[in-house]
This record gives sequence, structure tokens and C-alpha cells, in this order.
Amino acid sequence: MALNITTKGLALFPEDTDLQKFARILAPPKVIRANVPPSVGLRESMKWLEENRAQYSGQWVAIKHGSLLGHASSRQELSEILTDLDSSNILITRIPDNISS
Repeated sequence: MALNITTKGLALFPEDTDLQKFARILAPPKVIRANVPPSVGLRESMKWLEENRAQYSGQWVAIKHGSLLGHASSRQELSEILTDLDSSNILITRIPDNISS
């Protein structure tokens, strides 16, 4: 309904900058395809998770290029461990408790 009102208002007052802004805000989202390659090392990190998840059940882990950088019982604790590292391409996740291999 708001988009309809804005569209009608914009038809009557096409130079109104507020109506132009509202029309952009209320417009349906545009899907933009980005053919970007996956993050470097993501495949290796996912493989590491699959192979080692049982050992780190319930833990937060940080993995980069398939190598464990650190693990901790909380996200905050893991962040403190990782303070000196370049954070690009690091996969950080919590491995759920009681997982089956």
C-alpha cells in the first residue's frame, strides 16, 4: 500500500526528492548475480570440519585453509585467542553438541 501511494505521489510530483527516496526504499528488492569464486580455502576448511567435528563437539572453532587456528568453549574466548591473526578467510563456527560421526 505504501509503495502504491508513493508511486502515485511520484507520478504527480516527479521532482520531489523525498518521494524519490521513498520509492527506492519501498521498491521490490533486485537480485544481483555475483559470480564470485568461493573464499580461498573454504573447501579445505569444510573438509576439516567434516573430519574433526566429533573431537570438538560443543566448541567454537576457527579454521583457515583447512587448518585449526584455535578452539574454545565460547565465541568471546575464541576471539581473545585470535587477536593477532589476519581475520580474512577464517571460518569461525560452533560445532553442535551430541553430533554423530
